[in-house]
Amino acid sequence: MTMRVSVVLSVLLLIQFWPGEAEKFSVDGKVLILDDSNFDSAIASFDHILVDFYAPWCGHCKRLAPELDAAAPVLATLNKPIVIAKVDADKHTSLAKKYDVEYVSVAIPLYDLLKLFLFLNN
Repeated sequence: MTMRVSVVLSVLLLIQFWPGEAEKFSVDGKVLILDDSNFDSAIASFDHILVDFYAPWCGHCKRLAPELDAAAPVLATLNKPIVIAKVDADKHTSLAKKYDVEYVSVAIPLYDLLKLFLFLNN
């Protein structure tokens, strides 16, 4: 499947579950791309969102990316859908700092790079 088809399918999947919200965000594969300008909006827009704080140079992050891409459509179809998003922690250091994402060493896998944000809309 080409990247263009994959992106189109991802956007269609997001629109199905969150009409009016998907067009606010860029998509990489099936994962939303967040940054300083749209992070708060994404957190407020979705009841359940899993955010991957990654570094482009990180081997562990590179290996996790296709797994998140595969999980995104599955999690979007749950009774309580979960959106998967990612933030480049090297570029957006203020977000990484705000959510206590730290790099100890490239040799030590970090398990705090994924943050789950759960909100209940009344």
